[in-house]
Amino acid sequence: PKLFDRCAIRVAMDKARRDHGDAAPGIEMYVVGDVFAIIPVVDTGMTQEVVASNHLQDWGKSFNEVFDHSYRNLVRLSENPQFESLIDQTTNNAGIHESMWHDGYDASRLLIDEMIDSMNVIGDKLISMPTTSQLVISGSDDVMGRTKMLLNIEQAKEKDQRLPPF
Repeated sequence: PKLFDRCAIRVAMDKARRDHGDAAPGIEMYVVGDVFAIIPVVDTGMTQEVVASNHLQDWGKSFNEVFDHSYRNLVRLSENPQFESLIDQTTNNAGIHESMWHDGYDASRLLIDEMIDSMNVIGDKLISMPTTSQLVISGSDDVMGRTKMLLNIEQAKEKDQRLPPF
């Protein structure tokens, strides 16, 4: 599954309906925090295509079946977590963990509870997804980690690659 800006998906669906009427396929999704949409995609290695209702009909599969399959694929691709962890030299604690896959699914990995739970942070876990290719985990009591999270968000804004609500 891939994490998208929910508003961008709605706008694309409205445009397809305007251009193609009833022939425009629908898109089922899980909504996260009102601003994100999690949608299965078909990834050919060169492109990623959103799984639309016409795909489900052609395959004879339900949205939940396809979503579960895509989730298992994401877990399989994430078996060897790839995070760069910055260590606070004064406390010797990991302050921030930044994903290093950069495969367009980094933000989607927030769905993998076991991986998120395994990250040691100072305080409560804070998770940021500045772009679809960034997942950043830090702690609520870690000033360095929170500062780095904000820096990542600002950099994504400058490149106009950010996810909402920023």
